[in-house]
Amino acid sequence: MPPLTRLAAVARIFLPTVLYIFAHPAAAHVKWFSESGLSVYPPTFSYSELLTAITLLLLVLVVAAWLNGRLVKPGARYFLPWCQHTKPLGFALLLLSIYFLGCAFSGVILAPHIAASPGVTALCIGLQALVSILLLLNRAQELMAGLILSLFLVAGIVDVTFLLEYVLLLGIAWLLYSTRQIPQEHTMRLLRCALGLSLAGLALTEKLLQPALALNVLQQYPLNFMAHMGVPFSDIWFVLAAGMVELLVGLLLVLGWLVRTTTVVLLALMIASNSYFVMIDNHALALMEFIGHLPVFAVGILLLSYRSLERSSAPARSADVAERELSLESGQ
Repeated sequence: MPPLTRLAAVARIFLPTVLYIFAHPAAAHVKWFSESGLSVYPPTFSYSELLTAITLLLLVLVVAAWLNGRLVKPGARYFLPWCQHTKPLGFALLLLSIYFLGCAFSGVILAPHIAASPGVTALCIGLQALVSILLLLNRAQELMAGLILSLFLVAGIVDVTFLLEYVLLLGIAWLLYSTRQIPQEHTMRLLRCALGLSLAGLALTEKLLQPALALNVLQQYPLNFMAHMGVPFSDIWFVLAAGMVELLVGLLLVLGWLVRTTTVVLLALMIASNSYFVMIDNHALALMEFIGHLPVFAVGILLLSYRSLERSSAPARSADVAERELSLESGQ
């Protein structure tokens, strides 16, 4: 194996490990747990902290682009699905059905922190229950897409930042509208970008632009494991690191670099976040966290099962060379 190839393989293992360690608190939606009544010290990032964080972000993006160019074969048809059957799609729809049913039973509109007037909330609860039933029956896909879009707009009226933080739901609505068997490559590309935009939006609105929200959560729950290990890592640094890593994961998905590796890291973060609340015996928050993250789990399963168009950052070879490589790989 050539030295550069070995280095790329090692980096592919090392980079997700770093992302997992420093992004542990990024998996939790801060608005679900933050209490506005808590007081924190002035939640500001210094210029040096921001400059350092942005420099590291750009450096990791450069490394990710290099890894992507080494590992993704230029010119190969990476949008071809891994799975030629609908089982992953069916499982994803089941998770989405549980999500909408959980929101309905919780009396919220698509997210734990979204609630409108009693009449509007009651109507949205009924619509979410209807979507859940239709997902189980796998019927009336156009109606489901329209209902999700309507719920999305209502939630956006209640909280305008919802429109950016949960743009993933628009991708799911398109998936239901356009897919009958196996998702097409343009649908998977849209889902990938929607998930990335949602993560980037959450990083900005919950951590980087409003660090007070994340600092309030750290006051309630000891998520800063670096400080507990004796490392001089303040809470404000921890929030900055979590926000930048969440932003990095979102950018990697939007750019289409190392999609499957990034998806595995993201799902591991979701599981770690749920496990934390189970370990502290706060099962109500664990259940809320689990239900709220089900759309991410559903889309993650689809990204791992059906190939989206994973972009190569290296120059593309000619079509005949790519076709010859595909033939050699399949043993033809």
